[in-house]
Amino acid sequence: MDPICVFDGSDFTGLLENNPVWTPALPAGKNDRISSIINDSDYRLRVFEDNNYQGAWIEIGPHQSWVASAEWDNRISGYFMY
Repeated sequence: MDPICVFDGSDFTGLLENNPVWTPALPAGKNDRISSIINDSDYRLRVFEDNNYQGAWIEIGPHQSWVASAEWDNRISGYFMY
């Protein structure tokens, strides 16, 4: 598995992207579609509601999975690891 996997299904299905890099703006077909994430890295992942790391954000710790609450479902536009 790649370090960061983002899915459009809330049950880790419908892989949109598996990427270990910074993603300031998700492409149009992936933007605002994320419902679950697996962070299989040794780093924290910060996800943002707007492009270019703007707007509200949340963090997902190393080696954690995350399912979006109703508030965050289909809201993520970019992310980075640190």
